[in-house]
Amino acid sequence: LLPVAKRTLVVQSPDHPGETEERSRTQSAAGPLGLDLMVRPVRDLPTLEAALREADLSPRRLAAVGITNQRETTVVWDKRTGIPVHNAIVWQDTRTQTFLDSISDEDKKSITFKTGLTVAPYFSGSKMNWLIKHVPAISDAVSKGDALFGTIDSWLLWKLTEGIHKTDVTNASRTLLMNLETLDWDEDLLKLFSVPRSA
Repeated sequence: LLPVAKRTLVVQSPDHPGETEERSRTQSAAGPLGLDLMVRPVRDLPTLEAALREADLSPRRLAAVGITNQRETTVVWDKRTGIPVHNAIVWQDTRTQTFLDSISDEDKKSITFKTGLTVAPYFSGSKMNWLIKHVPAISDAVSKGDALFGTIDSWLLWKLTEGIHKTDVTNASRTLLMNLETLDWDEDLLKLFSVPRSA
């Protein structure tokens, strides 16, 4: 088991240092090449609640929320409930290397040209592909249109907003699925990785 920390910092004003709350949990090694992170439903956001309580603030008084995350850690959740369908696959996981090795050199050059990234299991596009192909509950949810994919930032945003499924270009650019020229999901890359745009 490996430690994972989550932290919340509330900054009230330049003359008030704010409040912070941190909690740790663990992630499990899923085998020699795989690392999974159990993503619990974030209904109560305990570190946020504790920090707000210490600062004597209500959530309605929040002006902004910043999220920092492991940008390549990939999670799939049920779009009706927000509950993860399976454990997240963390950024260090290499279980997708065999799939990536099967991609033609021509397609690898196209991926790198469009994304600016080398083709490696580090990035989340191949993790999404692996989850669809190897986790029946996810392939079923995808076929029914009930699955949403994302990195941890997009899942947290979905939970905090009760249903907005978005990310920003700095996180999207780390998926192997976003075209740097259009700043949009690339149809050819979505097809290559078998990731539906709707998810």
